[in-house]
Amino acid sequence: MKQLSTAQRFKLVTGVDIYKKFNELKKASEGDFDGMTELQDFLHYGLYLTYEEKDLQKARSLFADFDKSKEFNTDGQTLEELMTRFAPNNA
Repeated sequence: MKQLSTAQRFKLVTGVDIYKKFNELKKASEGDFDGMTELQDFLHYGLYLTYEEKDLQKARSLFADFDKSKEFNTDGQTLEELMTRFAPNNA
């Protein structure tokens, strides 16, 4: 069975390109951006589900629930830890 890259899986889970979100985060961190928390939460939970939830349908469903409620649980994994897993040389 073929495996998806992390970026492909993130897009399937969230519906958004991970590099686009990272660029938004970079721009937001360089300026005054009201939606920083929402952007960080999106990346945080999206990466968590990408790595930890093996069932793609369940991951999509959990992310859709998060998108409505804005509540999520990453079992103590921080955004920094997840970003380091994705791009160890850039985090």
